Amino acid sequence: MNTEELLMVEAYSKLPTFKLRINKALDIIREGLGKGTAYVAVSWGKDSVVLLHLVQSIEPNIQAIYHAHIERDLISNYSQTIEAYTSKFPTNLSIQETWDASGNIAKNLDVYKDFPVCFLGLRAEESVNRKRSIRKYGLIHQYSSGFLQNTWRICPLGWWNWIDVWAYIFTYDLPYLNAYDDVPINSVNSRTTCHISKSVKNMTQATRLEDIKKNNLSYYNYLKVNYPEMF
Repeated sequence: MNTEELLMVEAYSKLPTFKLRINKALDIIREGLGKGTAYVAVSWGKDSVVLLHLVQSIEPNIQAIYHAHIERDLISNYSQTIEAYTSKFPTNLSIQETWDASGNIAKNLDVYKDFPVCFLGLRAEESVNRKRSIRKYGLIHQYSSGFLQNTWRICPLGWWNWIDVWAYIFTYDLPYLNAYDDVPINSVNSRTTCHISKSVKNMTQATRLEDIKKNNLSYYNYLKVNYPEMF
């Protein structure tokens, strides 16, 4: 974050709008915690770090579950960021290693059976599909069918903007991955590329691979050598 960006975020963090966003998120978290045994899905991207800190401000011992990509430190300083966060904010963290991200992690690991309430750091701003989902189902949603039937998805950051996220990180001095320093903070592409499927080949994957090639050539070359079927 350069000086101009830092000053912009700092100024925004003092506005009533930002305070209202935080208070609204906390209200949603309180309601979500009342639905049952809950956990925070944390990827250690900027949104999930903010979400984890918000939930911990109400329930310090909340279970945090990280589906850890085995190659995470090839992508960014994940281990360093996790250590920095958990040293500063003691966290009930479960790390579950995975080599893939095919969209069925929660199903395969049966997390939903022990924790029927899941806090997610999804934001509508990130994609059309996420906006459509949040608009249709709301910030607090109970699944009515499928393997997640009767479980809950809680998205306290659903209508937050990028500047809300960075203002919160600035205000509470939260550690974040250095991969974010490679793109403008107001970019929709200001996202980490940790979980990428090794078993799915489609246009979405092709786009993500192009992003990896642009932002992390060494990781792209690693994937190309070790997982040629992805290309």
